Amino acid sequence: MPLYGKAIRSLSQTLKTDQAFTMETLAAILIMQRAEALFDPGHRPLIHSKGIASLLARVGPPKAGDKFHASVFAETYSVMIPYWMMTGWDNLIEKPPWRDAVVSGLTEYTGVPELKPYFYTAFDKNNRLCEKVPVLMQGIMVLFQDPEHEKFSAISPFVQQMTEEFRTAETSVREAVYAIFDEAMKLGAIIEEDKSTPLTRTSYNFSSTHLAQSLVSYLSFHIYILRLRYQWNVSFQLPDAPDLYKIFQDACIRIWKFVPFMQKAWLFLLRHLQSSLAISFEAANEDEKDYILSIFENLDRHGKKESRTREELRSQLEQQSLLLQMEWR
Repeated sequence: MPLYGKAIRSLSQTLKTDQAFTMETLAAILIMQRAEALFDPGHRPLIHSKGIASLLARVGPPKAGDKFHASVFAETYSVMIPYWMMTGWDNLIEKPPWRDAVVSGLTEYTGVPELKPYFYTAFDKNNRLCEKVPVLMQGIMVLFQDPEHEKFSAISPFVQQMTEEFRTAETSVREAVYAIFDEAMKLGAIIEEDKSTPLTRTSYNFSSTHLAQSLVSYLSFHIYILRLRYQWNVSFQLPDAPDLYKIFQDACIRIWKFVPFMQKAWLFLLRHLQSSLAISFEAANEDEKDYILSIFENLDRHGKKESRTREELRSQLEQQSLLLQMEWR
């Protein structure tokens, strides 16, 4: 990106003037963030988030019916979710009138207006989960830090409370995202085709790349929480753990069916699959793992400054799987 440094300097100069607090400046920062995610992934992933949070409060609410405002705030929402969960940021975007603008922007982005009520439901449920994730992670840490944690039983009040927290969080998000998916299939916006890959016998085709990208975001969020819920339940030998792993495997297969469409689209879409493909690695057999590794190799060639070897990629993905498979007691 030969002009990236120049663009950063230009943006920095703008931020020092009274012209800084505009929707155009917010849009420019979002473009910078997207460029870094595409060409320098994993490096300072939240570097722009604090600035976006501050600027967002100064920009003010969106103009009603303004499609530019709606699209910028929808993009801001997707970018700021990790920052929100990690810092407990007081998220303006979930409040009216930002909420209406974000959902309108998301719906306009996908090109399927009939999905708008489903996006409203998913938006609200995802927001509740964003608030809940720090609570869940804190619960896991409390368990690890207690010197008596190995003696905790499934019927202890703390474990029962956390089990219910995980159940509520995971099922709520699953219901919301699968409702969007099922309705999109009924509308013909998603078509399952007899197009096989080393991962699946069929693949999904979408009415737009934007719909595919939106669904991947929701499904990736769900598969992460689902895997955490499964690990909690298996750690305490809860009877529904095997059923949860089957749901996890099915969720992985659903993600894998996105791959051909993403591969023929553009690099950023394929990169959008990275986190969920990494989590799904443990559910793959050896041939499937080889194919997933080839996807990561391709992404490395077109993004990272220094490509990892196949052995390094495999080691990193396997280490991540092992971390998720740790017993939590």
